[in-house]
Amino acid sequence: MNKKRIAFWLLSVVLIFSIWAFVAYVMKTPFILPDPLTVIKITGNLLVSKSFWINFIISFLRIFCGFFISAILGILTGFVCGCYKSLEYFFEIPLTVLRTIPVIAFILFVVYWFNSTVVQVFVCVMMSFPIMTSAVISGFDSVDSKLLEMADNFKFNKKQTFRYVKLPAVVPFIKNGMIQTFGLCWKVTIAGEVLCLPKKGLGAALQFNQIHLETGTVMAITLLLVVFCFTFEKLFAFCVKKLWREGK
Repeated sequence: MNKKRIAFWLLSVVLIFSIWAFVAYVMKTPFILPDPLTVIKITGNLLVSKSFWINFIISFLRIFCGFFISAILGILTGFVCGCYKSLEYFFEIPLTVLRTIPVIAFILFVVYWFNSTVVQVFVCVMMSFPIMTSAVISGFDSVDSKLLEMADNFKFNKKQTFRYVKLPAVVPFIKNGMIQTFGLCWKVTIAGEVLCLPKKGLGAALQFNQIHLETGTVMAITLLLVVFCFTFEKLFAFCVKKLWREGK
């Protein structure tokens, strides 16, 4: 990994914590904004807590399920729309509607349809699926017209044109779409847990501690969520890019 990038990452983290510590010192109201050291201590206690890891595993399973379904449906729908322009026009408005609906509004609506353990996955799919589909469609739209003309001149059939001209252009968009979708799944799933209050999950833990005025614990869980999301997103992006290079 680029050492310069890591150095600037650390610099930005130090800056964030410095601003946080300064504001907490000026406010002097731990109930509203605990200082970084207090939150770090609570974070350490959470990391050795069995209940925290149970909540994490449950949330991660929901995130993974939502991402897996979104990726499969998005790729399939994107390929169909890319191959048949009329279907792309047909899906254009539904995909736009799903992309523009606020996550919170969507969660509050579908909570009447499913129990609290299913809502998060369903909302995750509905919010992430359009991103994946649009990425695949963009890949088809990016195919160079000159390459299509060349394929036509060489008498390629539809199967050959798809395999040797369209598919290589679409694959990078699938890669980027999967990376974007994976990051979005974290945010949407946790938001769903906060609003729907399932028995287990990091979002449910956030809401529980917020209700009991445990601001430090809320911030500690949030801090861990940021670290987990950032780490898993970078790790996932690395794996996708590596597999893509090896598959060439």
